Amino acid sequence: MAAHDAFITYAWAEGTGVASALQRAIRTIGTPWYGTGTLSVHRDTTDTEPSGSLRSDLFAELDASRYLILLASPKAARSRWVEREVGHWLSGAGTVPLHPGDAPAPIDRLILVLLDGEVHWGRDDFDWSRTDCLPRALSGRYAALPRYVDLRWAVGREDLSIHDPDFRSEVATIAAPIVNTPRRDLLRRDVRESGRARRTALSTIAVLALLLVVSLVAAGIAVVDGRSEARAHERAAADVRATAASAFLRDAVRLRTSDPGRALQTGLAARYLTPGPEASAALTEALRATPFAGAVSTGGPVDAAVLTPGALLTHGPGDALSTWRLDEFQRRARASAPGVRLAASERIAAVDTQLWDLTGTPRRVGTVPLTGVSALAFSRDGRALATGGEAGQVRLWDVSAPSAPAPRGVIGGGTDPVTAVAFGDDLLAYARSGTVRIWTVANGTPTAQLATIDGLPDVADLAFSPDGQRLAVATGTGVRLVDLTEPSAPGTPVAVRGAARPTVLGWSADGKRLAGGGANGGVTVWDTGTRAAVTAVSVQKGDVLDVAFDGATLLSVAADGSVVRWDPAPAAVPDGDAALTGEACRRAGGSLPRDVWESYAPGVEYHDTCAP
Repeated sequence: MAAHDAFITYAWAEGTGVASALQRAIRTIGTPWYGTGTLSVHRDTTDTEPSGSLRSDLFAELDASRYLILLASPKAARSRWVEREVGHWLSGAGTVPLHPGDAPAPIDRLILVLLDGEVHWGRDDFDWSRTDCLPRALSGRYAALPRYVDLRWAVGREDLSIHDPDFRSEVATIAAPIVNTPRRDLLRRDVRESGRARRTALSTIAVLALLLVVSLVAAGIAVVDGRSEARAHERAAADVRATAASAFLRDAVRLRTSDPGRALQTGLAARYLTPGPEASAALTEALRATPFAGAVSTGGPVDAAVLTPGALLTHGPGDALSTWRLDEFQRRARASAPGVRLAASERIAAVDTQLWDLTGTPRRVGTVPLTGVSALAFSRDGRALATGGEAGQVRLWDVSAPSAPAPRGVIGGGTDPVTAVAFGDDLLAYARSGTVRIWTVANGTPTAQLATIDGLPDVADLAFSPDGQRLAVATGTGVRLVDLTEPSAPGTPVAVRGAARPTVLGWSADGKRLAGGGANGGVTVWDTGTRAAVTAVSVQKGDVLDVAFDGATLLSVAADGSVVRWDPAPAAVPDGDAALTGEACRRAGGSLPRDVWESYAPGVEYHDTCAP
């Protein structure tokens, strides 16, 4: 049995495309253009579930592997095959010699790659009530949320290959520990080898062209003097630039919807290399086709996030609670805050049952005396906190003095958990068991139940309009709007148009727009008068964790740590080369990075297309 560097386990029925692309990319990343790859990566291609125990030949292949790559998805979590492979791996039965730098424990040589589903961390293990893509063999194996590579965006992509800069970046993350090379160095090596391959191809063409010229000269058909040779060199350089411009132009068109920022950057590069109407038209269309208005990143994945006026609060791996300024996008402060649920006002945050002061460095100042929560929400003035529980109760707390939260009442009860809770000015709504209940609230104290709204399954979020006259409900079958002009007699829930299934909601200040964010980076904006979708995009990787309007633009933060600004009604594309470049640079956040430029155009001198 030959030793393998890695073994890929996955649900065959849904992961074949990504698994095959990963196998090819891991084998070849950073290798010379003339080689076939230095890594041995085993991928089982059997499409049937085993009967009885796992086949001995698969055990042998697994035992002969240094690393296990788990392509996580709900189907993989339900697969007996994947469960047994992971369990066998964790038993430490492997016989293959490890390389210097390899971690001795099998759990530390298991690489998680997310293709579908959700990963959530509880207090000391995965939150298995919400994590649906991992086999139970991983229960109790980690002390904290492990890092994973999110490839949900890549599923279904027919053009997935190592030549895609985003895919190459993720492949480098996976391959780095296997080859014991820092990710950055591996990417640089791959870019260098890709450039060498392109230069070799161009050199081959040049040699063939030279041989042709020599043969023509020998035949007396043509005479080449010094001036024609110079022109030939100029033509060759122009051909190289044209080839690079063609690659830039291709992605300026291809990436308009999936990665609009990169589409703008490649459009700028194409126009620089080959100025003309075609490149200008591609850049203009990239600006016109997307509401994308810029993006920044927290630098890594997050598991919860809340947008507040001018600020962002994130909770990430290692229980890191961070506050960020949105104007310059700088991390203001960071602290360690164990928990799963997150809510925030402008000055206080709740992480599960802990209360944190956000006026400076996040500082734990109090604790709500509960054993756990399933939903959280602050009142609009930040002086009251509602906590939903697993037993169907909602408790209200006065947190005007967060070091000493005072109980203000308990409502509800039953066997099913509260899934969402929200405050209006003097109303409170909460969801449980497919029903939304409306209560009046005075000074943070519940006073009376006004109405019950049935037929709303799997409610993930609730949001009152700014004037309190409407309630938006994110259900498992789509968004519903409820007229609360008379709260004691609410209108029949009315569906908005479109197939979006958001899990977080946010209203514009004038109530004319409603935004929703959900799985796979999906963001939708509806006109609340017509209930028609005016914007629908899917750019960010992972689930959208929160959405909030900032004036006329919309912010969305996703599990990949990206924060994107959208303009649902973008201004007209400006006329003139300088104005067009300025608008594209503003939205893209700057020029194409040097390493990405070199991956497209090796041998072509880098140019900062957004430089003054």
